[in-house]
Amino acid sequence: MIYTPSAEHIELAAKRLKEGKLIVFPTETVYGLGANAFDADAVKKIFDVKGRPAHNPLIVHLAEASDISLIAWVPDEVETETPFKELFSLWPGPLTLVLPVKSAVPKVVTGGKDSVAVRVPRNPIALALLKASEVPIAAPSANISSRISATTAVHVEETIGQQVDMILDGGPCDVGVESTILSLLEWPPRILMPGGVSVERLNKLLGVDCRLPDKASLHNGAEDPLAPGMLKEHYAPNTKLRFRARYTPKKEEKRIGLINFGPSFGPPNDNISYQSKIVLSEIDSLQQVATRLYSALYEMDKLGLDLILIDSCEEKGIGLAIMDRLKRAVAASTN
Repeated sequence: MIYTPSAEHIELAAKRLKEGKLIVFPTETVYGLGANAFDADAVKKIFDVKGRPAHNPLIVHLAEASDISLIAWVPDEVETETPFKELFSLWPGPLTLVLPVKSAVPKVVTGGKDSVAVRVPRNPIALALLKASEVPIAAPSANISSRISATTAVHVEETIGQQVDMILDGGPCDVGVESTILSLLEWPPRILMPGGVSVERLNKLLGVDCRLPDKASLHNGAEDPLAPGMLKEHYAPNTKLRFRARYTPKKEEKRIGLINFGPSFGPPNDNISYQSKIVLSEIDSLQQVATRLYSALYEMDKLGLDLILIDSCEEKGIGLAIMDRLKRAVAASTN
């Protein structure tokens, strides 16, 4: 059931979290399916609801940066690097750090690994819930595993709503794609997943070039991901999805939808009669594209189409995160 994020409902959600219940809450990136991170039985329910592979770790959400000490170690060689402390200037925000895990965290949270992914969300409802519950919250995206991430409460209710205790409605998520995941298990750090904080911004902040995953590590990640979101096939609609510039529809694909990034993206006239068309940004803003991307995929997927065509963009800034999600979605969509 969807609840308004009143103080009373947030207190109720916090109480239910501590009772081992599942609570859906908004973040600035996507909606999260949350459980008390110290309650292994509650966390196991997340995997059951999502149909999530047990080896795929979760992100643990904290109320503030100082709470890291509850669940993770900061390696000495990392802590002594002066730029490391600059990372906290990005919290609260769409940045997840991977650090060595403490024994207090159940293995189910980390997928059996010796590291844990942590972040402090920026969304005020998420922060209020974390403070009221007084426990770290383990939460992946609130959707069926490998399918489209939810960026509205309604999307959650329509997919997994019957399997959770509460859905706190914070409106549409403003970033719209998941957080950037940065591994601090080595130095220079390695970006495991591009997201809401750009690679360029991290490089400038830290004064080093963060390492990026290559194709080989992406494929290995599908077998043993170090962080959530790394599976090769992910974020997919049920409808076949292809990049507009790289695909010619087959004769039998008659009902076709188009997700257009904006006026300057894609061929001006591809001679296709579209059943439905969604323009993500009338001003060619890739940030708007990111914010509306999952919602557009979700709405288009409900139309019973044979094919969805979508634009592509340059892989820099937020465009790197957009293309990462779309490549995985294309790989996972129906052939």
